[in-house]
Amino acid sequence: MILQREPLENYLNIFRQAQNGKLAKNLYANFIESNNISLNQFCINLLEIVSKLSHTPISKFPVSALVVSSNGNLYFGCNLEIKGAPLNSTVHAEQCAINTACFHNEKNISKLFVTHAPCGHCRQFINEIQLSNNIEIIVNGNKQSFEDLLPSPFGPKDLNIYKSLLPRERLNFELLKESQNELHLKALKSLNLAYCPYSNSHHGISIRLNSGKIYYGIQIENCAYNPTLSALHSALCIIMISNHQFNEINEVCYININNSTTEYYSYYKLILNAINPNISFERIEAKN
Repeated sequence: MILQREPLENYLNIFRQAQNGKLAKNLYANFIESNNISLNQFCINLLEIVSKLSHTPISKFPVSALVVSSNGNLYFGCNLEIKGAPLNSTVHAEQCAINTACFHNEKNISKLFVTHAPCGHCRQFINEIQLSNNIEIIVNGNKQSFEDLLPSPFGPKDLNIYKSLLPRERLNFELLKESQNELHLKALKSLNLAYCPYSNSHHGISIRLNSGKIYYGIQIENCAYNPTLSALHSALCIIMISNHQFNEINEVCYININNSTTEYYSYYKLILNAINPNISFERIEAKN
């Protein structure tokens, strides 16, 4: 849907109130009531604005997504590509939106709006959410059930995993070496929010921008492995959806535990080098 200029400006004013990709219900409820529009139409209209945040230097093909929680909070997402890095370092808009909900510790999702039909990769990623069959998918205003999109799913229970991405349990790792460095503490927070039921190789990431602001990401594993969203990509998504640029990144801290079955340090180094080889990259360890 193409918005007229005046309505678009009104939507922009609301969109700018979002914090790290989250628009709380109380920030938009009066707007949809006074303008007599449905929540669905409001979300569809917002997608046009969200797409402007997409980082697509390779495809030049922006995709935007938005998830709605059962209590009416909105979480934004768009696609992310990294020039100079492998294509499988791409993050899809649906992943990004669900990641935003995870970042804000959302408990469940009732609807997902997206500008283009979810690919198989994204359908598998969505299936990691508890009660995913109850999620309504809206593509360009057309409603579909998730069960229709993924009729014969392979999910966590097929691997005898009964944990859930939303909601998920919080972990209790500690720094191996005590530190009051804020970057270290945010990396530890990232580690303790990780969802890693398949590898149990928990790790975290924190990123400091030139302004001093620190973001962190959440490792989101998937039962099919490949759709897994790494902690670094999670953090990059939050930076992007918060309307920052990757050239603002100054420092990155990676934290992991000993004897992990998977290793991300070298991979993250490759990604960060593609963004800017001058980014400071530190590694620290945690313990149970």
